Amino acid sequence: MAPTNPPCPQCDTEMEKSTEAERNTALRILSVLLFLGSILLILVVPIGIVVGIPLMLISLFFGFRKRKMWKCPNCDYDFERF
Repeated sequence: MAPTNPPCPQCDTEMEKSTEAERNTALRILSVLLFLGSILLILVVPIGIVVGIPLMLISLFFGFRKRKMWKCPNCDYDFERF
């Protein structure tokens, strides 16, 4: 028996899986600052490449974060998937 999607709590239609970009301004500012700081660290400190490259990768992860959602095609009700 295949698992089914949950029903919508408002209209009882079957929900669909969806993704949504996280629109958090503070998180985007943090990711830009981390990215710029890692570039500065690479250029200024001789061993900075060891710390700078992982910081760049972390900042890219924060900048492009997505949330997994359940979305109703009928009434546009949505909630986060876990």
